[in-house]
Amino acid sequence: MAHDCGNSQTESRANTRRRGSPSLRFGISWSRGDRALDFSDCLRRVRQVALFFLMDAYTKARQLIDAAHSTDPKTTSDGKPAELVYAERMEAWVVRISPDATPLLRLAARCQHLERWSVPRATFPDGKVGYLNWRRSLYVKQAARAKELLQQAVVPDTEADEAAAWVAKSGLKTNPGTQALEDAACLVFLENEIEDFAAQHAEYPAEKFVDIIKKTWRKMSLPAQQAALGLNLRPDIAALVKAAVA
Repeated sequence: MAHDCGNSQTESRANTRRRGSPSLRFGISWSRGDRALDFSDCLRRVRQVALFFLMDAYTKARQLIDAAHSTDPKTTSDGKPAELVYAERMEAWVVRISPDATPLLRLAARCQHLERWSVPRATFPDGKVGYLNWRRSLYVKQAARAKELLQQAVVPDTEADEAAAWVAKSGLKTNPGTQALEDAACLVFLENEIEDFAAQHAEYPAEKFVDIIKKTWRKMSLPAQQAALGLNLRPDIAALVKAAVA
């Protein structure tokens, strides 16, 4: 019986070699010559395999996110959906501030204003309280929608939850992902939006604009503040920024 068992094990090993074990199919070998492969090297290779499969999910998630952006009825001067242009600017700033940004963080950056157009400011009362309630509702809605699209793309639930927390502004100043998105949003505002904002609120005195910029500045990390100081701003806007950070 022992002899039969030994033959069975030998045949099983031979069949495995013919078929190719999962580790061999993915180029992961647990031995190198006559010595065991270093565990950290094995782990690195396993992570490479996992990332290979995840990249398909990330690509699908990007497509779903951008398809949602494309429904924005507002367009830029070149005819692109405004939300899609905003997403591209957000991701570009995240990469500039954090060159090692993960694919998940880059996707989260594209969700910053996800379907924001569907909840107009006018749906909430005028005034500061109404404005703050509107913004908080957007954080919740955008985070939930981001999680939904990531899960549709089969991004792991743990990662979808993490991205949703960033989009929801959870842990600002303590969560690096949340801070990265906040930095990018502030930089997009200063580089691309503040001039239009100033034109829409021409009745504001200079002191009010300075106060708005101060509040924006306080939310930014030091690297983001340094990047902001290098922006090529219109002279009057640059003067307001200078006054705010003095």
